[in-house]
This record gives sequence, C-alpha cells and structure tokens, in this order.
Amino acid sequence: MLAPDAVMTKDILSSIWNQKTILNGYSTTVQNTVVGKVPTNPQWLNGVRTELKELRVAGNSWMDKSPEFIGLIPAQIVTLSSTFEAFADTITKMLKSKETNTPAIIELLTGLKKQYDAATTQASDITREWMRHIGQFRAVIPQMEKSIQEGWQDLADEEEKITEIAVALTQLQDEIATLSSQITSGVISSGKGVTSSSVSILYKLVSTSGVSVPYLSVVSLAFTIGKSFYDLISKTDQIVDDLKKITELQTEATQVAQAAAATKM
Repeated sequence: MLAPDAVMTKDILSSIWNQKTILNGYSTTVQNTVVGKVPTNPQWLNGVRTELKELRVAGNSWMDKSPEFIGLIPAQIVTLSSTFEAFADTITKMLKSKETNTPAIIELLTGLKKQYDAATTQASDITREWMRHIGQFRAVIPQMEKSIQEGWQDLADEEEKITEIAVALTQLQDEIATLSSQITSGVISSGKGVTSSSVSILYKLVSTSGVSVPYLSVVSLAFTIGKSFYDLISKTDQIVDDLKKITELQTEATQVAQAAAATKM
C-alpha cells in the first residue's frame, strides 16, 4: 500500500498520542515533585533529590522541544494524502478517457516518491529525537534506583513496615490510574471531549507524636473522556479506603521509613 487507510491512520495517531501523553505526564510529575527533609536526612535521600533534579532537566527538555517535532507528524500525513489524492484523480481521469499519458504518470509517480521519501526521512528524524529524549530519562533512572535501594538497605529492620506502606501507596496510584482514559481511534471518531486534569498527591510523614509534616508532593496528568476527573474520583470509595489505610500504617513506622516507602510512588 502507498498509504494506510483511515482506520490504520487513526490507530497510529492514537498510539502516538498515548505515548506522548505518558511522557508529558511523567515530565509534569518530575517537574512538580517536591521532596521534603527528615530529621536525620540520610545520604541516600540526598542522592534521590539530586537525581530528581536531573529528571526535571530531562522533563523540561521534552516539554519544550516535543511540540516542534511531534506536530510534524499530522502535517506529513496531510501532505502525503493530498499528493496521493492528486495522483489517484489524474489516473482515474486517464482511465475514463482511455488515454494513456505515460510521461504524466511517470511525473506523478516521481512526485509521489519524492514526497514519500521526504516523509520517511522526517519520520526517522522524529524517531531519533523522540528516542534521544527518552534516553535522557533512562540515563538518570538507574542511579535513582540505586539510591533508593541504598535507603531500603539502611532500613532493613523496618523493611516489612516500609513494604506495607509502599504497597498501599502503589494501590492508591493504581486506583487513580484506572480512572484515567486512553485515547483510542474510537474516541477520536466519537467526537467526545477529552479533558486533561492535574492530579496532586501530598504525602505527609507522621511523627511519633501524631503530627503530620508535608514531605512529598507529586503532580501528574489524568485524561478523561466525557467527564471531569473530579466527578470520577469523588465517587470512588476505594480511594478513601486507601488513604485511611496509608495513615494507619504510617503511625507504625519511623519518619525515615515512611520516606523510603514513598520512593515507590
């Protein structure tokens, strides 16, 4: 085929959109994640802060540059479509008139090939740029994971409590994630509105006296179809239960252990 059909094109575009929103959401999260301090301020936590700064740089780079090259994708589809349509119209007219103009056909095919080659080259450039940005994130993550692992090793005697809090935090995030929608070709065809919401999670450390201190603030993006994210989350009892469980577990762990559990967010 010289060009994908309408269904395949929408599937490709929706896949690109979902990948873009994942990176946008991750970039938004690292840009807006604030890690507080605990009384002992262990070295591994300083490492996490440093690596988070590096992730912010990568996130800023993606958010700043991605609109430039991602916007070229639909533009190429439109250009190729117009070129192919002109070629098809000319061939159809020739067939109806029973006149074969070989030089004209060759000229049209040459123009179509040039446009296709240009689109292919640009697609390769976009892919390289896309992977370069992903590489910036990947370069930092292993070191951050190492710092986090050091923290868990330092707190080996509280590993069970840390794990319980981490599992509860993960469950909360999973519940929130399930409320967000993926953009599919069906959604594009339906014409339903897609709403982008900023979701903020504030994680507080609970002291032995019961006083809670803001420690970690995480902001992410959620995409919903036809409804606002607030309408969905306000009617989800499971999220309320998750928050209660997290608070109960925190009262049984030290502040440093609570901080270590937050590394799983």
